[in-house]
Amino acid sequence: IASPSDAPPPLFLKLPSSLIASGKNIVVSPGANNVHFEGELVLVIGKTTKNVNQEQAKEAIFGVTVGNDLTERSWQGQDLQWVRAKASDGFGPIGSMIAVGVDYNNVLLTTRLNGKIVQQENTSHMIHSPAKVVSYLSKYFTLLPGDLIFMGTPGRTQALESEDTVSVTIEKVGSVENTIKRYQ
Repeated sequence: IASPSDAPPPLFLKLPSSLIASGKNIVVSPGANNVHFEGELVLVIGKTTKNVNQEQAKEAIFGVTVGNDLTERSWQGQDLQWVRAKASDGFGPIGSMIAVGVDYNNVLLTTRLNGKIVQQENTSHMIHSPAKVVSYLSKYFTLLPGDLIFMGTPGRTQALESEDTVSVTIEKVGSVENTIKRYQ
């Protein structure tokens, strides 16, 4: 039986309009009633990268930041592709800083919902390593400087309500914090 780490990483994208800065409100689209947080390490690509092995992939990673991969779970289950569920406007809050020189394979990620810890895990326990993910993606896509790669979330998530505040912190990397607002 193959372990999850033997499988290829799941693929989805975040459109530029999905990215928002820390402190900005997340204005949820009408019909998005099952939006979940996903605190994640985010890789920042530093050079044009195509068809690289895992060792070469490490050289393509300029630095890392912190992100919240918001996902509308009902849409994720209904749609063939996850674009609407993961790339709606505002569904990609990211930190304002890029950390370089950090051992991103061994830092603590903590997600808080309204101040309460709801996720906490060391990145050393990620199913797919950053080098594996960059190498895999480079087989199909030319990665360009500034491309962001969300690395997956630890543990369980839950649906967010209007006025909920989600913060994601990665030690030595930074934080991102945003509040959910719903269209009336």
